[in-house]
Amino acid sequence: MSFRWMFLIVVVMLSACFSSNLHSQSPNRVGDRTDVPVIAEVNDAMQAFVDSGEIAGAVTLVIRDGKLMHHGAVGLADIESKREMDVETMFSIASMTKPITSTAVMMLRDEGKLDLNDPVSKYIPQFTDTKLDDGSTPQSPITIRQCLTHTAGLAGEQTFQSSLAQAAEEIASRKLAFQPGERWSYSPGITVAGRIVEVVSGMPFESFLQKRIFDPLGMNDTTFMLNEKTKSRGAKIYNRDPKTDKLVMDHDRFAKIHGNAGPNPSGGLLSTAADMGKFYQCMLNGGRAGDQSILAESSVKEMTSLQTGSLETGFTPGNGWGMGWCVIQKPQGVSETLSSGTFGHGGAFGTQGWVDPVSKTVHVLMIQRTGLPNSDASDIRRDFHRAVSDVLDSKNRSSGSVAVESSKGHWTLLGGQGRLALTSPKGEIRWQMPWNDIHDIHLTADNLILTRQGGSKVVKVDPKTKQVVWTYDAHASDDRPLEIHAFEALADGRVMVAESGRKRLVLVGADGLVDDEIPLTLDLPNQHSDTRLVRQTSDGGFLVAHENDGKVRRYDGQGNVTWEYSVPMFEQEAKGGHGPEAFGNRLFAAIELANGNTLVATGNGHSVLEVTPQKEIVWQIHQKDLPGIVLAWVTTIQVTPQGTYLIGNCHAGPGQPTLVEVDPASKKVLWQLNGHDDFGNSVSNSTWIAIDQLAAFGIPPSEIGLE
Repeated sequence: MSFRWMFLIVVVMLSACFSSNLHSQSPNRVGDRTDVPVIAEVNDAMQAFVDSGEIAGAVTLVIRDGKLMHHGAVGLADIESKREMDVETMFSIASMTKPITSTAVMMLRDEGKLDLNDPVSKYIPQFTDTKLDDGSTPQSPITIRQCLTHTAGLAGEQTFQSSLAQAAEEIASRKLAFQPGERWSYSPGITVAGRIVEVVSGMPFESFLQKRIFDPLGMNDTTFMLNEKTKSRGAKIYNRDPKTDKLVMDHDRFAKIHGNAGPNPSGGLLSTAADMGKFYQCMLNGGRAGDQSILAESSVKEMTSLQTGSLETGFTPGNGWGMGWCVIQKPQGVSETLSSGTFGHGGAFGTQGWVDPVSKTVHVLMIQRTGLPNSDASDIRRDFHRAVSDVLDSKNRSSGSVAVESSKGHWTLLGGQGRLALTSPKGEIRWQMPWNDIHDIHLTADNLILTRQGGSKVVKVDPKTKQVVWTYDAHASDDRPLEIHAFEALADGRVMVAESGRKRLVLVGADGLVDDEIPLTLDLPNQHSDTRLVRQTSDGGFLVAHENDGKVRRYDGQGNVTWEYSVPMFEQEAKGGHGPEAFGNRLFAAIELANGNTLVATGNGHSVLEVTPQKEIVWQIHQKDLPGIVLAWVTTIQVTPQGTYLIGNCHAGPGQPTLVEVDPASKKVLWQLNGHDDFGNSVSNSTWIAIDQLAAFGIPPSEIGLE
């Protein structure tokens, strides 16, 4: 069977999912076929740049909710021969290679074969002697994590004409531009990471990608190496002649079939829009493609979440950096139609690939153009995103998210009035047991309830037997006074416990003993209110709500404060009490959002604030912003898989909800749990329970509509 017919079969299968209620469509170039889904407005936007002589041609692809919505081609792939651009055309994707390399590294991390905090010199000994520009030795060795985040201090050219091993050794001989971790600077760090993949896996880099990523995802047109078959499918790279203002060929990546250079992990891949769409959709699916997984969902989240804190990064305003991925924190300019938390990467020749996890949309733009002042900030990219949004997004955006119209509610685990209980979305108690004063609560990955017992113990309870199966007793070997208000099960199997009064977090092992501790910084120490909730961040640190200080502090694993935010009083005076009449900045919780911002529940400040690393409030709700609802002591806050916010409303009194679900885009109340009669006025904590976890509470599928 010919390649063209194989391609057509795939396209027709994808096209079957195409929604018929889009705006007008136009013909498309897939051989002689015209039945591939095309959004006319997107093709028209790209054609305008062809007509103006800005680009020779373009291929664009859009996937929404896992469905192929658009796959269009306009213009020419080769001006000299007048060969038309086609959706099968291959492109040099340059730095769009970087996220693929990072994915390979994370695969090896998932398998326990490397640690992101390992020094690079462990795998490439030449980095042992790396020096700063002034000849001094760095304060700390370069880590794999820093290579992936462009914070290692590496500098210089990213291209090479040697083997990958030789290229990595040459990079090791260069002087560092700054202390590792001190700044962000776009660098050849991903090249170094690619070499580590070779060393750890024992495979050539290109073979690892082929076997572990390209073959499983069906990325049959993605390669470092050309052959006679692919040579004729490449788009030539053009620049604009300043004298004639016309496009002239800059160079042709497809002219040479064989070269001496090794695979370039920073920018060497050739690919198609369809293949890149498969890769991005896999990331949007949490590392899954069909019935197989190439990467753990937690690793995808870590890789595509902010890792650079408040460091200033490229290449457009409002961005931060994950590991090999750019992460949009505050959409603006070219990214204004995308959501906060969108992740992606561009390439030197104008190619772009972006994944919006809120609208569940994949955007792929393929062009071949040099000389653009900033390809990530090009008008071509801007108009592509706008055209997609104009057609597919009919709802208003707020705080970088797409409006959610309704909710079916949530199964909720909470405590109050002497009971621990699971409630249905309608508020019915479906499981319960006697318990007192939880103050924090979780359901672990192995379906055990993690909560507090008394003021100094953290326990795990089996909901099937209602028996305690694990205990940490803070007074077992230490009689110093304390109160426990926060804890969390960590991915490594340990439990983090915040010990208020002892000024520390402890990491507790499976044996119930302290493995490690992290010191905390306090302005106004107080046993009862040093800390409220504490949550781990994507980089392994912790966000701590310091109630008495009125501050959120972000700590690294050694106890260093890496970010601090003082909850504002909004020009109001403090008022005592716990109910709606009180006011202050005694915050209760802070969590990290996918876009790198921090969501703060302000306790008796009666508000929820979204704060950027630069400490700018970009979203907020206050005491009386929700119709018919009065916020009192705002406590627990969680983000649902739909991107909505679940907000705890403690001490609000009769007639007010215990828990409120709010759509951040519209600030519309989607659901509420009215638990005052069953749980009283002091429900400090709750957690939503996924449908697939209900069996642990003895609730059969037939009762929740799963059969």
